[in-house]
Amino acid sequence: MIFSLIVYSSSGHSPSGTESSAAPPPGGQTALHFAKTLLAHGHSLYRVFFYGDGVHQAFLPDSNAPGAAAYSAPGTHAAPHGHTGKQWSDLSKQHQLDLVVCVSAALKRGLISEEEGQHPEQACLRLLPGFQISGLGQLTDAAIHSDRTITFR
Repeated sequence: MIFSLIVYSSSGHSPSGTESSAAPPPGGQTALHFAKTLLAHGHSLYRVFFYGDGVHQAFLPDSNAPGAAAYSAPGTHAAPHGHTGKQWSDLSKQHQLDLVVCVSAALKRGLISEEEGQHPEQACLRLLPGFQISGLGQLTDAAIHSDRTITFR
């Protein structure tokens, strides 16, 4: 079966890198676990679309944020506790996944500038490997080409 996932929530960290106080596991963590499970069971993952606060997972954390060194240290595979962006990046590399970040959601949250929104390749310097910036057309395409589209909030 072919799946696409829509991730609306972050991994439990705010953009500054501090943990949120949400009691249940955030949608980003749940989506990551679900993606790993469906791939392990032989299903296909057509696309993961990060929307709303979920776009925070695709960007390198603020260099002053706790755990940010885990992203920049050579040969390091650990991500800050609870932050799933690096884990998505690793899963993308392992399974050649299409990880798409909504340009409008990234603009709204100040993760990219208006100019970067017009020229997404400029924002790629702050994106974790495996992620790309695109628009809602990619979400529509995912729904068309998938047997199931599942949303994680």
